[in-house]
Amino acid sequence: MFVGLCVVGSPSLGIPGLMSRAIRDALFAHVDRCFPVHDKGFTSLDGHPLASQLPHLRVVHIAPSYRSEPHVYLSVGAWSLGQAAGCGTELFLLADEAHSSHAHAVADALLQLREHPVQNGQFVRFPGGWSAGSACDQGLVTLPYPYGPALEKVQDSPLPIRVLWVCPVTQAERAFGERMGLEALEQRLEGIHFQDPQRPSRV
Repeated sequence: MFVGLCVVGSPSLGIPGLMSRAIRDALFAHVDRCFPVHDKGFTSLDGHPLASQLPHLRVVHIAPSYRSEPHVYLSVGAWSLGQAAGCGTELFLLADEAHSSHAHAVADALLQLREHPVQNGQFVRFPGGWSAGSACDQGLVTLPYPYGPALEKVQDSPLPIRVLWVCPVTQAERAFGERMGLEALEQRLEGIHFQDPQRPSRV
C-alpha cells in the first residue's frame, strides 16, 4: 500500500489535479494488485535531470518476497510524457540487488524516450551504466514478459497506460537487434537470467 505521496496537476500539459490523482491512484492500485505481498517504497531520484522536468515522477522499489525473485524498479508518473498522444507508459527494470542506481537507470531510459511515444522494440543507453562491472549498458524496451499482460495494462485509469520492461542488454546484442529485428533478438535472449549484471552476451 502506498501512502504519503501528494501528486498535483500538470497545467502545462493540460492535466487537472483531479485527473492526476485518479491516474496516480489507478497506478498504485495496479501495482498493489500485481505485487500484493511485496514491500514497496520510493527510491530517490535526487540529482537526476528528469527529476526537475517531472517533479511528480517517482520510482517504486518493489522488494522480493522470496530469494528467487528479483528487485523491481518501476516508474510512477512517466505517463505524462505520452499524455499528448493519448496513451502513457511506465517502465520497469529488474535487478539482483537493491541500489538507487537502478532507479536512475529507469529515469535515464525515460529521459531518452521523452520526445516520442514509447514503443516496444526501442533501445536506450544507460549513460552511467546499469550495474558496476556489467557489459549490459544498453536497454531494450519490450513487453513485460516476466509478469505477463496482467502487468502491462493499467486498469481503471482515465488515461490508457502501459507498463513496459527495460531489459538490460549489451552493445553487441543491441547491434544484433537493430540489424536482425526484435523477434530475432528476443529469441537469442530466451532463457537467460536477465537481472544478472555479469551475464555474458548472447551475441
